[in-house]
Amino acid sequence: MSVLVNGSPTPQFGVQKELRQRDLLSPFHFNIVVEGLNSLFLKAASMDLIKDETFGDNEVHISHLQFADDTILFLKPEVEYILNVKRILHCFELVSGLRTNFHKSCMVRVGRGKSNDSAWWASIFKCKNASLPIPYLGFLLGGRQGGKPF
Repeated sequence: MSVLVNGSPTPQFGVQKELRQRDLLSPFHFNIVVEGLNSLFLKAASMDLIKDETFGDNEVHISHLQFADDTILFLKPEVEYILNVKRILHCFELVSGLRTNFHKSCMVRVGRGKSNDSAWWASIFKCKNASLPIPYLGFLLGGRQGGKPF
């Protein structure tokens, strides 16, 4: 196996079947594996299998954000895109051996739409339905930080 560093492949190295707790390289190995999920989402977006959302005056396109072992998805609320996300996560599970903890996940509707949409999406994923604001990394997403919307 090799990895891309600044667009160039590293020399080949061998991989083993397992990661050991207390192995100093475990977080690095985890990041390599989760980068595969990032690649799957980027490829799916480029093929219009999922449709990202736009934010702000500059219309910044965001389909997903990853931090450590968390992934936040920003998608147009259409059945096709939601089902494709479920398929992508299933493929990632088969390839990596990592599973999505849907019981720890939640679906949040942001913006306009039917108020019961997120409950229906949550039922597809068998996850919780939530509404803004929600806590994330010590911040309230959709809440106010220092008097300003965040």
